[in-house]
Amino acid sequence: MEALDPRLVISDYYQLHPWRADGGYVRALVHTCRTLCSQLPSYDAAQPHLERATRLALVLALNHEPNPGKRDALLKQWAARHFPGESHLTWFESTGGASAWLTVLALLAVAADDHGAYAHARARATFDAYLPWISLTGTMLDSYGDQSADEAHLDHSYIAHYPSPELAIHHIGAIVRRSLHEAEALPNGPRHLVLTSCMIAMYLSKDSVRTATARVHTRTLLRSAGPVTRLLVPVLRIWRVLYKQRTT
Repeated sequence: MEALDPRLVISDYYQLHPWRADGGYVRALVHTCRTLCSQLPSYDAAQPHLERATRLALVLALNHEPNPGKRDALLKQWAARHFPGESHLTWFESTGGASAWLTVLALLAVAADDHGAYAHARARATFDAYLPWISLTGTMLDSYGDQSADEAHLDHSYIAHYPSPELAIHHIGAIVRRSLHEAEALPNGPRHLVLTSCMIAMYLSKDSVRTATARVHTRTLLRSAGPVTRLLVPVLRIWRVLYKQRTT
């Protein structure tokens, strides 16, 4: 095996983990991933945006702080530090959008294609569309579907930060509409629109969003989600029943 760069940085989480004595497996895995990514045809154009999205996604760790007061304070501080002066999103929406890994995956797709002179523009447009809008849509709909479970287990719930359920649905509906608009406006817009619609349909086909108390709000969100999503939801409900995936 090729010698590993001694400067290869591994997170403190790994360095302190009791199972860190893995014979160099994680270091080799990171090294291999970095080497293969660097060989992608448009990686140079996507790299700065990939690095920013990856660093921002580390905020996910703060969600697991067990003390709610401390967790919210840490998330507010994080949002103020990384998104200073931005008023179009709340602190929990900013952290929610950043915590999802969708932006990283979308940028890797950009890096994998040879876009020539347009690579930098495509990478920037993809970053702006996915972070925050498309990634935030996934986070908020995931939280919407997990409300009861999060409450029962005292887990962090993004949707619970809204002042009322009605206001939450109003804001999430606006976020969904914006994400679909941003997806369609990207190069290869139809592909991004279908993928985003599939993601939305996945969350809005769960059993947890079809209970008697949630059904009205789910219908409201479906009206915001566009025709492709509304077409997909019944298909995904059947898929969930057939493959026993109704609650995931």
